[in-house]
Amino acid sequence: VLRASAPGYLPADIPIWLEHGEQTSVRIELLESMPSGFSYVHGGGCYLGGEYSPIHRRHRRELEGFLIGTHEVTFGQYLDFWLQLEEGARKNACMSMVYLSRGDPSPVRSWDAAGRLHGALSRDRPVVGITHDSAVMFCKWLSRELGQACRLPSAEEWEKAARGVDGRAFPWGNAYDPSYAFTLENREGLARFRAWAP
Repeated sequence: VLRASAPGYLPADIPIWLEHGEQTSVRIELLESMPSGFSYVHGGGCYLGGEYSPIHRRHRRELEGFLIGTHEVTFGQYLDFWLQLEEGARKNACMSMVYLSRGDPSPVRSWDAAGRLHGALSRDRPVVGITHDSAVMFCKWLSRELGQACRLPSAEEWEKAARGVDGRAFPWGNAYDPSYAFTLENREGLARFRAWAP
């Protein structure tokens, strides 16, 4: 990890990965400011894909630097967008639909017409059950709210932000540990958060 700082700029920790005997050059970009709730992923090389993917084998890619939300968009943030939509087909298409239990035959609306969430959900949980088009519309709305362009991350950007630059198998390292992920194997997490974790 390279640590960089300069007067008038935010300090930065820049991860790099070098194989034995490799050399590299690093372009350091320092930011003067960063919007609240975002993190900067520095440009440069990273390993993507891996042995567990039948399509995307491990390979090295160069990506430009980008800002990404530090946390997922919550139901509350998404509802702020949804509530300002005019009634009609677009508003209906942007509704979140969720399965409340594993045996449900069909999904249910996550909230009512007034924006009141279903009892099992809360505003601080990551929004789920929306379409790609709805997510794109949310990004356009957020762009207007923040006064700067927002978009969904590409698959490569998402992977680099989650895994780092060294091609680790999981965001936390190479060994699988169910306590680090909110899955059915994480009994403690399920007992604590039930259906959705913050």
